[in-house]
Amino acid sequence: MTDENEPKKTPTEPAAEAPEAAAAPAAAPPTPAAEPAEPVAAEAAPVEPAPVEPEPVEPAPVEPMAAEPEPVATAPAEPEAMPAAEAAPEPAPEPVPEPEPTPEPEPVPEAQAEPEAQAEPEAPAEPEAPQPVEAPAEPEAAAEPEPAAEPTPEPAAEPEPEAPSEPEPEAAAEPQPEAAPEPEPEPAPLTVYEYRYVRVRQNSWDTVEQVILGEGAAAVAEAGGQFYGLWLGQIGLSINQGVVVTVWPSLEAARANGARAMAKHQDIAASEALYMEATARPDEPTPPEGPGVFAHRVFDVRRDDTERFIALSAEAWPQFERVFGGRIFALWRETGHDRAMDRLILLTRYPDYAAWEASRFWRPDPDPNAADALQRFRERREITVDSVVYTARLATPSAG
Repeated sequence: MTDENEPKKTPTEPAAEAPEAAAAPAAAPPTPAAEPAEPVAAEAAPVEPAPVEPEPVEPAPVEPMAAEPEPVATAPAEPEAMPAAEAAPEPAPEPVPEPEPTPEPEPVPEAQAEPEAQAEPEAPAEPEAPQPVEAPAEPEAAAEPEPAAEPTPEPAAEPEPEAPSEPEPEAAAEPQPEAAPEPEPEPAPLTVYEYRYVRVRQNSWDTVEQVILGEGAAAVAEAGGQFYGLWLGQIGLSINQGVVVTVWPSLEAARANGARAMAKHQDIAASEALYMEATARPDEPTPPEGPGVFAHRVFDVRRDDTERFIALSAEAWPQFERVFGGRIFALWRETGHDRAMDRLILLTRYPDYAAWEASRFWRPDPDPNAADALQRFRERREITVDSVVYTARLATPSAG
């Protein structure tokens, strides 16, 4: 039998433990990245995770972060409530670079509210371990756009035919100047003289002379030489002897072609040639001319004295020509031989034989106006081994 004065016990005594359970969430700080979980209501259905679309690129593996389980404030369990262990797990929280402000806990619905016990002071939050930053996923390749349909071109309007234009008159072509003909190559200088002695048959000079001056001179020019002169003997030579001189560009050309001057005439009995080079004169192979007596003087001089001989001659000529009226055309020296003596030939024209005799240095009364020239002739005589002179007439083409 019970005493009516005893206080009646209500079935809600187990709720006295609720304040402790409600104060438990303040002990551990909430995870900054995760939103606070709503209190699980009685008879809560299992939470299905949201479907996640698979990414084409596999993310870099992330080590799971050791996180303290977040306490969930719950109302007093009803007998029919599903155990919390069977609830579906929430997806792992994604790391956030910067911490968000701690959200305030949502108030408990009035129907489930219980008298709150005095909350204990919150313990200082422990610093979270740095979370590894997930490598950014590679962007998916953009799908190629489908080519747009090509527009159908509209038919172009046919252009109106243009009126035919009159052709412009063409400008007259300027006459092109004719190309100048290429200059002929200059002939080689003539430096070698062929001095040829000629003997003709008895009393045949009249015929042979014209053949040599005509056909012979043309044959020499055709072969590349030049006809220089023909002399017929007067004093010192036979009346059937003479001298033919031609000029050539080389010793070989002179030897090969010098006889062309003879024109193979049947009245030429014999000939003999010397090959000469010019010394102090002449500068050019200009053929001699003019009336007068032509003296051909031949000197034999030792080779060691040849240059001295030539120098003395050249020094005497100007005064000699001025005083006696003579003309020195050439002083040739023989070439192409191996003798110990040099042979030189002096070709001089005198006005007459009187001028020739007056110019002798050995005269007892030499001309005082030519003293210097005659003195050099004396010195030249001292180095001369031998000498011979003959005079001749310069042949000229006949008037007929």
